[in-house]
Amino acid sequence: MATIHQRLADEHGLAVSVASLRRAPKGLAVVTFRVHTPSALSVGTAGQRTLLSRALPGRSQVPFGLISILTSLGLAALLVVLVVLPAEIFNSTLEENYAEVQGWFWDCPPRGWCAA
Repeated sequence: MATIHQRLADEHGLAVSVASLRRAPKGLAVVTFRVHTPSALSVGTAGQRTLLSRALPGRSQVPFGLISILTSLGLAALLVVLVVLPAEIFNSTLEENYAEVQGWFWDCPPRGWCAA
């Protein structure tokens, strides 16, 4: 019959160790377990590459051609526009309607602290 430690290791790749053991009232014992999961960022066993390191391209596989660089720059510019433009529209709308929006939540003076 396998112990819980062996079952966790075999079925899920987890390692369990006892972190602390202390006495509780009425003769009970409190046991704290530490579960160790294999980290995708750590070095694999016997020099093997981990899942994360296998999913990313190596240094020699990263394309540095003109089309790749222009594509990356275009996507970065598109991301900036898609983030900054809605944020500016939201901020200007909130500034114009701040008193009304604040009234939805509290009866406070504009930009002041509510009295408790």
